[in-house]
Amino acid sequence: GWMKNPKSAMISCNDGFRPVSFYIETIEEYKAENSADPAIFRRIILKAKEQYPNASFNLLVFSHASGWLPQGTLLAPKSSADVKSIITDGTSEMDIIDFASAIPDNAFECITFEACFMAGIEVVYQLKNKTNYILASSAEILSPGFTPLYKDIIPLQFEGITGLITFAGKAFAYWDNQTGNIRSATFSIIDTQYLNILANYIRANCDLTHQGNIADYQHFDRYSYRLFFDFKEYYSQMLPENKQEVLSFLIESTVLWKASTPSFLINNYGFDIHSHSGMTVYIAQEHFPLLNTAYKKLEWYNAIGAENP
Repeated sequence: GWMKNPKSAMISCNDGFRPVSFYIETIEEYKAENSADPAIFRRIILKAKEQYPNASFNLLVFSHASGWLPQGTLLAPKSSADVKSIITDGTSEMDIIDFASAIPDNAFECITFEACFMAGIEVVYQLKNKTNYILASSAEILSPGFTPLYKDIIPLQFEGITGLITFAGKAFAYWDNQTGNIRSATFSIIDTQYLNILANYIRANCDLTHQGNIADYQHFDRYSYRLFFDFKEYYSQMLPENKQEVLSFLIESTVLWKASTPSFLINNYGFDIHSHSGMTVYIAQEHFPLLNTAYKKLEWYNAIGAENP
C-alpha cells in the first residue's frame, strides 16, 4: 500500500502480502497542508509506520531543492535568509536539519530525491541515521524528471538495493538516450553505513587548510559562482599520494552506483563532466560569509573537525 502527500513526497511500504505491481491501494488522502512543515512531515511518517508496523518503507521526495543551501541562496548566495533548502511548498521551504530531525532513526530503507543538488555530502551525512540508501543527483534534474518512467519503475522501489540500482539505471538511461543539449544527468546511490568511516578518515588524514584553487575542481552548477564541487577531487588534493588510494576505496564503498552524461546543458551555461565521484561538497569562499556560517551548523562540518583542522 502507499500513502502520499501530493505536494512533495510519497511514502511507500511493502507489507509482504500485496505485490505493488498488481495491487495499489490509496490508504490516506490529505487536505491542503504545508508539506514543508517538519511537524506535518513527521506526523505523516509516524502514522504510516503505526498503520504498518512490520513494513519496510521508502521515501520518494519530488520537489524543488538546493541541497543544504539556505533558502534563496542558490540564486543569491550572499542572501541573509534563514537556512531552508529541501522541500518547497509555495513560499515555504524546509531545511535539511529540520528534514532530518523530523525523520525517526532507521525509518527508511531508501530515500530517493527527485530534486536538484541532493547528492551533497552535507545532505547524505545529515541523513545517515535515517535511511540505508540515498538516490540523488549531484547536479540539477531536468523536467520531467522520472515522470515518464514512474508507471514502469515504481515497483522497483520494493526490491531492495538491487531494485534501487535498476530504478536508477532506467532513470539515467532515459536521459542518456536523449539527444543534444538535454542529454544531461548525474545520478548516484549512497550507502549511508560507510559515511562515518569516510568522515573519520578525512578528519584524521586530510589537511583541511589546503583548499586549493576552486577553479580546478569539477563543479555541478550553472552560475557565475560555484557552490557544488566534486567530493573526490576536492578531498584528494588534501592528501599525500600514498593516502589517496584509501580515500578512493572508501568513496567507492560509499557510492554503490553512479552514472553521468558527458556534459550537462552545455548550451545553457552548462559544463562538461570530467569527474563524477557520486557526491558533491561545498567549499567555503570569502565572498559568501553567510553561507560559511550556515555551513558550520551541519553534521558533516563537525564530523571532519573543520573548525580545528
